[in-house]
Amino acid sequence: MLNSRSSLRSIAFVGALGVVGLATPACGGGGGGPGPDGAGQGLALVTFLQSGISNAPLNQVLEFRFSEALDPTSINSASVQVREGPSFGATVTGTFTVSGSLLFFEPALPGLCDLSDAGFQPDTQYRVTLVGWPEAFAIRNTKQQPLAGTLNFEFHTRADDDPLLLQDQVPATAPVVTQTSRTRSAAYAPPEAL
Repeated sequence: MLNSRSSLRSIAFVGALGVVGLATPACGGGGGGPGPDGAGQGLALVTFLQSGISNAPLNQVLEFRFSEALDPTSINSASVQVREGPSFGATVTGTFTVSGSLLFFEPALPGLCDLSDAGFQPDTQYRVTLVGWPEAFAIRNTKQQPLAGTLNFEFHTRADDDPLLLQDQVPATAPVVTQTSRTRSAAYAPPEAL
């Protein structure tokens, strides 16, 4: 009787190991992770530098930092919507640039004196929408995994009489004299002398 109970326990133990073995993911070479669809894939917005500011210049480049490298083909005016208020219907014209996990939006610069052709207008509220899961046109990482969810942010531009309405993108120092030399010109004669 003792032997048959031991045998039953052994069979039960081996059976339990088999079930545990089936439920445990394999280590090593296989993918093992979630596929490209679904929320919570790891792609998240870390920072949006202009979120909530109330004094953005008209030539302010918007900067977004994500947790992973972005797929540049997923970045366009549908997945990253920059819209003019108050109804947030008009899309701002500009250019997107992706550099690894960084995304930049450079608004169209004004060419007319009245600034009517600029991407951003003075004293205007803007909304930025970063489209995420479950939308088909969501921002994606290089593994084709979408941003975990759609995000919205707002900011406001400077007034049209603000002296810093346009920001110097490459600040520099004023010219400085580094060397002087005296030269003598024998050929110079005052105009009356000729």
